[in-house]
Amino acid sequence: MNADIFEFWSGLPGNAHYHPADRVVLERVKPQFRLDCLVAPFMGRLRTAPVVLLFLSPGFVESDRSDASSATAQAYYARRRIGDCDLPSEQEHASALRWAKPILRQFALEYDSVRSTVAFLDIAAYKSRGFRDWKMLTALPSCRVTLD
Repeated sequence: MNADIFEFWSGLPGNAHYHPADRVVLERVKPQFRLDCLVAPFMGRLRTAPVVLLFLSPGFVESDRSDASSATAQAYYARRRIGDCDLPSEQEHASALRWAKPILRQFALEYDSVRSTVAFLDIAAYKSRGFRDWKMLTALPSCRVTLD
């Protein structure tokens, strides 16, 4: 596929629940992803971060559903998909901050100290409580862009 990940995600509106390139696949199968949430392929300054942690997909918490209808959250997600934003503040995305802090502590990193130097990249950009859709990693164009 060889598409640039930033170009692929650029221009997607803040209220996007999926990438248009994934639509055909998502309509043909019943994914275990939460398509009632905003799409989140990465978090942090992915363009420049010297440290990038790779995950399968972003987790899901109930507040992700209400974020999908929040203009403030939609604007934040649109900025975040550019790849130039620090890891979120408490105001921008409290649940993401709570999720990331213990992960970073495993590496003796304090969240506030590394907000601009660490990024998280998700192979699948769709939220889920537990990842079990292994076949989707090769079926979804967005996953293939990430893996390229």
